[in-house]
Amino acid sequence: MKLEEEFVERYLKAQGYKSIVFEPLGKSKPPDFEIFDNIGIEVRRLNKHISINGKSQPVEDLKFVLIPKFEKILRDLDNPELPYSIGHTLNYNRPMKVS
Repeated sequence: MKLEEEFVERYLKAQGYKSIVFEPLGKSKPPDFEIFDNIGIEVRRLNKHISINGKSQPVEDLKFVLIPKFEKILRDLDNPELPYSIGHTLNYNRPMKVS
């Protein structure tokens, strides 16, 4: 089950639906879920593409560019001998420009 399908399944359960069937017609055939034996739900992810180094890529691919850089900065700051704490926040706006 893909991540977005897991989100939908959790949402349907949170809404109180009891008879949730995943891929009722077989693997990789729509719909992704069936409820009430007659309602099909197909899960789709809408992607926004941005330009990264001149190549068009989905926004979610930014996590592979930005998050490791942010984690490296935090690891570099991690020193148990320092007598103080450091708070950190990651803010971003769209459109994102990554180089």
